[in-house]
Amino acid sequence: DANGDRWFKTYGSSNGSDDDWLIHEDYVLGLYTKNGFTNALIGVINFLSNPVNLVIAIMAPFMLIAYFIVVACIKEVYYAWLELDVVEEKRKLTDPICVDCELGFRMDNETKYKVLAQADDNEKIIYIKLLWKDGEQKDSIVKYYHRKRIKLRPMEQLCKLNRECQEMFKNNVPQNDIAKYYRAGRAQITANAKEYKRRLKAISKKYSNSKQRSNADLNV
Repeated sequence: DANGDRWFKTYGSSNGSDDDWLIHEDYVLGLYTKNGFTNALIGVINFLSNPVNLVIAIMAPFMLIAYFIVVACIKEVYYAWLELDVVEEKRKLTDPICVDCELGFRMDNETKYKVLAQADDNEKIIYIKLLWKDGEQKDSIVKYYHRKRIKLRPMEQLCKLNRECQEMFKNNVPQNDIAKYYRAGRAQITANAKEYKRRLKAISKKYSNSKQRSNADLNV
């Protein structure tokens, strides 16, 4: 101007035209220079200034979370169907799809022993490796097959009983007779399991008492 002062005409980054006022040079704090972060920030602000875009931005995370939840639920249902097929002997645990999704590791211990009990003798070692993550170890057969025999034996007997009842049904045996045979067999299996547990408990107690006496003798 006539006094040699400089005045600046400004404009907002979101406006289509210049501002209607002038700014004296004393009020100028710096010079705007474009950079990646600033441009990105301006772009985000411009995007969110639209109400529709704002709603999309708010809903997108919830929709993404919902998507992952639905996918996880679908997977769990699929695994449940696979597990049911394996338990019902419609599918083997050695099937590629069961191996790929590590179905054996997902089962609870009771189901694992039931599946192992149904396996053929020549497949038990393979099944142990697919059911327990340390099944490759040297003592895994002893650990999961012989030492856990108390759980495995009743399962094997129950599977055998189920097969016998299925054969009776195929041979047109009256259903009442099948039901009586199944109840009697199930009761016998339960009684045997209790006897196994009682014997194991007695052996464990005897071993524990023997160990305590040995420790007492050593202390003396």
